[in-house]
Amino acid sequence: MTIASTELSTVLILPDLLSACPYPLRVHPDLEEVERASKEWITTLAGLTDAAKAKHEASSITHIAAYYCPEATQAQFRVFADFMGWIVIIDDLLDNYSPEDARALRKCCMRAFQDPEFHTEERPALMVQSFFRRFAETGKPGCAKRLIDGMDLYFSGSEKETEYRTKGSPADLESYILYRRGTGLCPPLFAMIEYSAGIDLPEEVVSHPVIKAMEDAANDVISWGNDIYSFNAEQARGDMNNLVVVFMHAKGLDLQSAVDYAGELVKSRMDNFEEYRALLPSWGEEVDRMICIYVKGLEDLIIGSFEWTFVTVRYFGEERARIRRDMTVKLLPKKTSPAI
Repeated sequence: MTIASTELSTVLILPDLLSACPYPLRVHPDLEEVERASKEWITTLAGLTDAAKAKHEASSITHIAAYYCPEATQAQFRVFADFMGWIVIIDDLLDNYSPEDARALRKCCMRAFQDPEFHTEERPALMVQSFFRRFAETGKPGCAKRLIDGMDLYFSGSEKETEYRTKGSPADLESYILYRRGTGLCPPLFAMIEYSAGIDLPEEVVSHPVIKAMEDAANDVISWGNDIYSFNAEQARGDMNNLVVVFMHAKGLDLQSAVDYAGELVKSRMDNFEEYRALLPSWGEEVDRMICIYVKGLEDLIIGSFEWTFVTVRYFGEERARIRRDMTVKLLPKKTSPAI
């Protein structure tokens, strides 16, 4: 089922998650230079149509990478920017893919991550080979494995999204929360924090329940916050893979109540993140130093995601500055065909 227009109000009041977020925004100083290079890389490898290329360039993808790795070397920042540019292309493809198409894309791209000798003519996989070769020049083994595992989780969750879209009904709440932690891209982004900082957390750290709890909290904040702010664009194309829609169906809430409820949960998960931070044990001076860097990276992901929402045109278009000021958005009309 899709979202009926009679269920929606005309104007939606959004939660101000930026003001609620206590972390400072940091920006990589080489943003402009890396943005030029990454755009050229996309143009060369992606094979986008003119319309898709214009949409991609207007999305300010390199900005979010600049927020995510503000202290990386320029070479690491470039890998991060290319990775983010690639994943946005993949995300846009998956929005219009069948489950069979999604499985084929997953198979091809994961082969490119896992097998350096893999030969392919598929552009998404060629892009993986390009940035992952550069990643491997300095990325540590544990970090590389976590990136690959995180990408497989992303593709697995994305397959589930295409299945729910094909069925025409949203997931139940418990199922949605679990697979959204994959489709939100956070597990590979966690690995990219390590890569951009030149660290490789020991297994006893990455498997520790407090670290896992902090990661889940950060993931929920980022993914659910994105669900709230992307809802308008998604409802316009009838997409029900969104926490707001899941709350409306699972809890019988109207739209505004579902958005309010989701916003309060995001704020609660930010509080949880800080509660878990206070429970972090010590592993000794050197490991504690790496954990401090890693946790700061999680903060950068949270505030960077919120900030980019109002920089990119992807969610609010030319209205983004005004919406950032007053946090109200007029609901878009339904589209009769998918976006390019």
